[in-house]
Amino acid sequence: KKRKRWVALPPDFTVSDPQHLTYEEGTTAVIPCQLTVPTNYILMVKKLVEETNKEQVLFLDTTKVPRLAEYEHFSVNNGNMEISNVKRGDAGEYICRLESDEPKEVHHHLDVQYSPNIVNTSSSEQLVRKGHSVKLMCDAEGNPKPEIHWSKKEGKLPSGAKDETGLSMTMEDVDRHVAGTYICTADNGIGAEATKEMTVIVDYAPEISTEKEIVRTGDGDKVELVCVVHAHPNAKVTWRKDNQATTFAAHYHGHKHTLIIPRVSEDDFGVYECLAENDIGSATDTVHLTGHPNRPEITSDPNGGEDTSYTLTWDTESYYPITEYRLTYRRAKANDSTDHPGDWHGSTFAVNNVTTNNLQHSLSHTLETLEPATEYHGALKVRNKYDWSADTEFQFNTNKDGGIQRAFSDLNNGSMSSSCIVRSSLRCLS
Repeated sequence: KKRKRWVALPPDFTVSDPQHLTYEEGTTAVIPCQLTVPTNYILMVKKLVEETNKEQVLFLDTTKVPRLAEYEHFSVNNGNMEISNVKRGDAGEYICRLESDEPKEVHHHLDVQYSPNIVNTSSSEQLVRKGHSVKLMCDAEGNPKPEIHWSKKEGKLPSGAKDETGLSMTMEDVDRHVAGTYICTADNGIGAEATKEMTVIVDYAPEISTEKEIVRTGDGDKVELVCVVHAHPNAKVTWRKDNQATTFAAHYHGHKHTLIIPRVSEDDFGVYECLAENDIGSATDTVHLTGHPNRPEITSDPNGGEDTSYTLTWDTESYYPITEYRLTYRRAKANDSTDHPGDWHGSTFAVNNVTTNNLQHSLSHTLETLEPATEYHGALKVRNKYDWSADTEFQFNTNKDGGIQRAFSDLNNGSMSSSCIVRSSLRCLS
């Protein structure tokens, strides 16, 4: 028998193919240079220095070659090179080289990922005039490249979106709603997000609205007139009546400006003007202080009439009791042969049945002897101790089904000829 001959295999790298190695900053990175078998050959670990494109020898076996502070956290353990607390500057190409009879090399690339850091933004505060545009910019470094998100501390962005992405955000034709604090957030999935706040200030002329255009009150009542003012720079607000400054006390809280009339008299009734001024412009709005009742608001169903009657219900606002009302009505068409309306009917009625809740007064009136299946138009106004309200126009219908049923009943009773054709007007064609 022939004896088997054992041939020693030359040493090779356990990981012989080039690797792309990814580690997060602060962890321990391992560059695989381990050999398949022990050897007396020299194992060399090198790094390609990008600035010079030259190879820097780091280790000969386990002996560290350079005595540089930047490599203090490098070591060799069991044939592999370890980089503890790896830094972004450690990224690059590493070479494992075995100085054998036929030298062998394997190249590995180390990628060090790190959390975002915002490096470039617009100024922390930007002032813009209403109607102009403003651009916010934000950029960040990090590996992988961070994505930039925009949000607004006070709520949604001017576009209506909760957030947007991109290195910049441009807002055109700005108004006061654009003002606020915008947040640039950089995120790449590594570590904590990075944020930067930028404030946009919008200069604009005053903008005014009133809480109530008409305030109804009466003798001896305490009343507050309120206008809401938005402006930047802040506006000076004054109250006037009949082009004269008022002597009543005025207060403000935030955007709300209040004129207090502690005890109303009839002389106080009239139109009050709220005037707001700043360096950019001015604006006014008015509040009407009155003892007159408000125009009635119809609450009944316009299609809720009976055959020959209709009950009208309405609400009105008045500081004083409602003493009377005037109700008029007419047919929408005088007859079937014309489009002209009928004659007005109606009268003025004293109030004898009213439900009152604070300033709200609810009343009703039933109109009798109406034509069935007919459309009517009407007008209504109410009065208190001071004066009449404005008119409220309305329309209603009597029961159409009832009129048709009555026609069939008359036909069955023989009171209509068999040639009679029933229509909504109950007119016979012979």
